[in-house]
Amino acid sequence: MHRIALYLFLIATVVLPVGAAPLFVGPFDIGNWTFATEGTGSVNLLNAPDSITLFGSDCGSPTCPAEQPITTFEVVYGGPDPIVFTFPWLYFTDDDNAGFDPFGYFLNDTFVELTDPGLGDQSGVTSVPLVAGDRFGFFISTTDNRFGRASADIGATSAAVPEPAAFLFMGSGLALIGLSRRILGR
Repeated sequence: MHRIALYLFLIATVVLPVGAAPLFVGPFDIGNWTFATEGTGSVNLLNAPDSITLFGSDCGSPTCPAEQPITTFEVVYGGPDPIVFTFPWLYFTDDDNAGFDPFGYFLNDTFVELTDPGLGDQSGVTSVPLVAGDRFGFFISTTDNRFGRASADIGATSAAVPEPAAFLFMGSGLALIGLSRRILGR
């Protein structure tokens, strides 16, 4: 009986993932953010505080005039201490590539494109240092406003992002399995 309990504990230690903390809490609480669009872009907050989805503009018809609207979701960091804001992102586009609907972040008046314009769907993890008073946000711009929109899931991940604690737990679990096999094998 003790052997079964030990194995169940070891399996749980190795298999159960360490979850990431919600992204949109504290100074980044969803209520502190401002949404803006020059076109038909939108933001989906249904998965907040864990993640949000930003949608770029698309007029819905190939005969629309070519416009270049931008969709933004921003916050002014009000924390007293400098921090590094780290966020995972998943980008999807209905166009041939991200060159028609680039996604990125901005810090004050500097825009940084995260997507590779020659590729389609993409993902990444980005870290941005912030100090009190910084205006920080995400954007999806469109170069044609037609033929499909892009979206970015910010805070969502397609697979667990390894964290140092997860490696520690996994290593401890593997060490315990080895130790228990050695002890029980005698």
